[in-house]
Amino acid sequence: RFSTLMNQSPFSVENPHFKHHLVIARGVHSYVMLVEKNRRLVNGQCHIVALQQAISSRAVQEEVWEEISNFKRALRRYHGSEGSGVLFLETALKGGRAWAHVECLPVPLECEEDAPLY
Repeated sequence: RFSTLMNQSPFSVENPHFKHHLVIARGVHSYVMLVEKNRRLVNGQCHIVALQQAISSRAVQEEVWEEISNFKRALRRYHGSEGSGVLFLETALKGGRAWAHVECLPVPLECEEDAPLY
């Protein structure tokens, strides 16, 4: 069952159909992947994905969480240097097919500043 998940999930690097060309950074425990052109909401949208399957980013081991946090900081710095902000979103799903990933959406700086209000 686990090997089936690893071979079918679009976030598994072991999936024979994994889109390696969209990966822009890879760490020991996670990677950053651009969203395909026909599926993204905005230019620069990407996912921070744990290499190992988990139901949410908060359910991963400490070192994985730290690496995800480092990627978030790097993306925030990059978009800040471009004069924009960034929002990070995660939808945690129950079940064996869930795969932890955090969406990164570039937004105008004023939207990022207002986001904590919601």
